Amino acid sequence: MFTMTEEKRQLSNALMLLAEFYKPPTNELYQALRNGTALEELTPFVKMEETYEDAFSSYENMKQSYIHCFLGPSEPFAPPIESLYKQWTDDPTAAVSFARQTGFFYGDPALHVQYLFRQFKLEFPEEYRTMPDHLTLLLEFLSFLLEHGTTDQIHSFISDHFDWLDDFVKELKKADKSLFYVSITQIVNQLVHSPSLGYRSEQLGEERSE
Repeated sequence: MFTMTEEKRQLSNALMLLAEFYKPPTNELYQALRNGTALEELTPFVKMEETYEDAFSSYENMKQSYIHCFLGPSEPFAPPIESLYKQWTDDPTAAVSFARQTGFFYGDPALHVQYLFRQFKLEFPEEYRTMPDHLTLLLEFLSFLLEHGTTDQIHSFISDHFDWLDDFVKELKKADKSLFYVSITQIVNQLVHSPSLGYRSEQLGEERSE
């Protein structure tokens, strides 16, 4: 039985681990997959049906899969960036022609994440300045909130910024021949919407908190 402090620490570690899978792969991560230890920190919270030792034939294969799934340039590929899967803005005064369309970077979700980072006086890593709603940052910020935020802030952030994962998975399935990144994203979706993070289904209808 976990104490609250232990559970929060382990949840935070699990979120930070999952964030690593949306960064360019490292040999260290590949070797952890091969020896079956990469996902050990998830087991207290997520039912693991696979261990993924054989997900990739080599480190180079893992890198190529990452590029093909998330970076392209050949289609299909599915960048792990929230704005792409949502209406670009809800602002009724927006004059741009694509305001009500999906598939565009730096929409309302990105601006909201920027706002939250400013509220907590956090700096964006240089590589994510143009995509503040990248899934890596969303997971890392949720991990941060477990230590520094309130329960309401945690719940609001999940409701606001993890409601696009089903659409992401649909697109990712078109690109991910190994289905490894599809599986990891389904694990992310399961974890952030689990009782471990105090998720309540009725939160999906809540308005974005400022």
